[in-house]
Amino acid sequence: MRVKVRFLLWLAEKAGKDGVELDIKDTSETALHSVLLELARSKPQLSRVVEDILLGRSDVIILVNLKTPSRGLETPIREGDEIALMPPVSGG
Repeated sequence: MRVKVRFLLWLAEKAGKDGVELDIKDTSETALHSVLLELARSKPQLSRVVEDILLGRSDVIILVNLKTPSRGLETPIREGDEIALMPPVSGG
């Protein structure tokens, strides 16, 4: 299964690009956390960011097809889905 992962703001700089396409071993129950684990394997420079997300220590916003994942890290992911990772933005 192929999914797209987009990186916004400083995450794009850290990743060295604004997005990647990942090939995920297709199972009937592929969840968002599985995609994040594959992302950490394919982009080691993001492994700490992914670890913090998986452990609940991160403020990074995750969107799946432009929506907040309904089941958090257990949200099912399907062929062609797009996942966006965006650090929090502040301003005044």
